[in-house]
Formats: sequence, structure tokens, C-alpha cells
Amino acid sequence: KKVKSEQSVIIPLKTVQEMGRILSGVSTENVKVSVTENQVRFAINENIEIISRLIEGNFPNYEQIIPDSYSTKVKINFEDFKSALKVASLFAKESANNIKIKLSSGKDIEILAQAEQVGTSNAKAEAQISGEELEASFNSKFVLDGLTALKRGKINFELSGKLNPAKLSISDSKDYFYIIMPLRTEE
Repeated sequence: KKVKSEQSVIIPLKTVQEMGRILSGVSTENVKVSVTENQVRFAINENIEIISRLIEGNFPNYEQIIPDSYSTKVKINFEDFKSALKVASLFAKESANNIKIKLSSGKDIEILAQAEQVGTSNAKAEAQISGEELEASFNSKFVLDGLTALKRGKINFELSGKLNPAKLSISDSKDYFYIIMPLRTEE
């Protein structure tokens, strides 16, 4: 809780995962973090110490790709969205996981996928859709990954055009959001 100076560093994922594993079984009240020019040290108690190299450079400015506003907004139940995505993703495997999400104001969300040998899928889920009508293509695996990280409740899915970044978030929380880029497709 005592901070001598504020610093921004990039810690390797493996180190962060190891810290999470260790900290899940011990008290986190007395964790001491020390940072040098190229290393970070975590002293958890008198018996546990982790030292890791830092990743050089600056973390990418991800905030610049997050849109300020969205022209189409969807509010949908987590389970309904996940089920429709899973159905469409089965058909999308042959086409590099390419799915098309079709949004019309006041209607259900439609998730379309095509498999040459099997046929097409038109999965639908009940949703509250407002704003502009829109069709955008996504990699179904990336959408499912983001949705799985959200885990619950009502989901906000916000888009601005078929080529701009889209955002997935939990309706009643600002703690986490997921940005996903649409696919460029030839029509």
C-alpha cells in the first residue's frame, strides 16, 4: 500500500501467470514489488521471491483504436449470444472461421456462416438492437474468446460500420471490455 514512485513496466505473461498461481494460495497483504531498469522483484513473504526480466519498450497505445461512440448498439443475453455463435462457428470452420453478423433495429441478431460441403447456418438470438442497420464479418473464434472472458449477464455489443473496431462488454460493469476488429471481405 506504500508507494514510493509510480512506474509503468511490461511484465512477461508467464511471470504474471505464475504470480497469480502463487498468490491464490497466500495472503496478499505484504507483497513487496521492486522495479529496476530491466527487472521486477516480487517478495511475497520471507520464503517466496520471484525475479523476472522486464520487456523492453512501451506498451502499445491501445486506447487510440477504441471508438468514442458507436452507431449500432446491441444488448443481448450472454447465453443466447454464445449459443448462436457456437452454432455458426461450426459452419464457419471451412471458411477460416468467417461469420457475418447482421443487425437490424428492433430485430433479432442474425449470425450467418457458410460451409461448402455442409450448407449454411443462420443462427438467431433475441436482442435489443438500436441504431443503424449493419452487416459485419468477424472471426467467430475471436468473438467467442471475448465473450467467454465476459462470462455472464447481459452483454453490450457495440459497432460503428463494418470495418471499424467493435466492443464487447458486460452491461452492468465497466471493469472489462473486449475490442475486436471486423474482417475485410469481398462481397
